[in-house]
Amino acid sequence: MFLNPALTGQIGEDLFRLNAHARNQWSGLSGADGKFLYETRSGGVDLSLFKKRFGVGIYILQDVAGGGIFSTIQGNLALSYSFIMGDNTLSFGAQGLYNTTQLDPSDPRWGSMGGQFLESSRSYMDCNFGANFKWDLYFLTANLGLAANNLLEAPQRFTKTGALGLQVPRSYKTYALLDFDMTERMKLLPGFYGSFQAVSTNFVMGSNFSYKILKGGTYGNSLILGLWLRTNDGNLESVIPTFGMKMNKLQVMMSYDAHVSISKGGNSKYLDGITNSLEISIIFTGKPKVAPPLLEDDFILNPRY
Repeated sequence: MFLNPALTGQIGEDLFRLNAHARNQWSGLSGADGKFLYETRSGGVDLSLFKKRFGVGIYILQDVAGGGIFSTIQGNLALSYSFIMGDNTLSFGAQGLYNTTQLDPSDPRWGSMGGQFLESSRSYMDCNFGANFKWDLYFLTANLGLAANNLLEAPQRFTKTGALGLQVPRSYKTYALLDFDMTERMKLLPGFYGSFQAVSTNFVMGSNFSYKILKGGTYGNSLILGLWLRTNDGNLESVIPTFGMKMNKLQVMMSYDAHVSISKGGNSKYLDGITNSLEISIIFTGKPKVAPPLLEDDFILNPRY
């Protein structure tokens, strides 16, 4: 849902998905005092309704910067609709978001801007939109997508009086994610992701490799290894190894964002300090033993008494 609202409810044969995510960044930068300079926590749930045609979901995301000097909480409600064309699916999705920021005006790090000039809490609303095409070739599945965030470019303001605030620029995302069955036990999962906001660009490319250790359960138990590269504004910024396990319908993934920070000019470590990041995500999918009537196509036109 964070990547693209069109992916809401795209859960394969399952009917619901639970996810949780945590990321800690930049403990080694000057001024971090041994703490993580930037932390992200999020969690959500989405449902697949009416035989995979309709998806609904909600997730909440929190960012904390500077050890608590500034924090953001964002709630998102996502809806999607899918056109099923044989083995292929074209999905469209939309999100409404409510964003609130909190800061401590008395913190001395704000300097002369703090105190009576800064507002401790501000909020705004905006919306996102996206489209995804799932192309199924039996041995190869591809997801190709586009998404646009902050379509209203709502202004974000931190002062009590004066300026009305600055508009949050629109951001755009594009991606291609592949799932290739090499053998009965082995999968290759290469991908590409790009994002654009104002003058900033960010690209991630690489692949995961999955090996099914045991065939038990619905999906089996698999070991996942991967390697990805990330560039930021044209700089090769990070090498990202990934590791994970898929145990039937539970998937746990961990990645370590190792910053190499090689700039366009050839300089390395152009940031002062170690800027590595650790990220962990947990996803669980499932479906009830007896599907509720709402999940059946004919429920509304043919209710059961």
